[in-house]
Amino acid sequence: MLVLLMAFLRRLNWPLFALGFGGAMLLNLGSKLFFARTRPQLFPQLIPEHDYSFPSGHTMASLALVLALYALLTPGHPRLARWVLGLGLPWALLVGLSRLYLQVHYPSDVLAGWALSFLWVGGVALWYRWAKRAR
Repeated sequence: MLVLLMAFLRRLNWPLFALGFGGAMLLNLGSKLFFARTRPQLFPQLIPEHDYSFPSGHTMASLALVLALYALLTPGHPRLARWVLGLGLPWALLVGLSRLYLQVHYPSDVLAGWALSFLWVGGVALWYRWAKRAR
């Protein structure tokens, strides 16, 4: 079974996934340090967080993971890619909503996390397709 899994994974383009997901995480860390926005203090937080708020890292990571997996699977496994998108987008939405419920982010933090993930992973996927056609 492990041999079949490794054969399947070898055919996938892991650098595309690493650049899409990993780059989004680096963009998140850089954005947090650049903006240095404090977390909301409207009410006592249900779960205390001590780092910066903008953009939401959990929100950004969840959507970046879904989109990077979709980009990874689309060329060779379009049906599986649609399943990843169909199940992953509601999950990413719930992650963002949970950050608001826990009162650890402003709504703009969550929206920015989704927007940055979409722009970064979408841009990487478009660049990869363009570079592949240019070769």
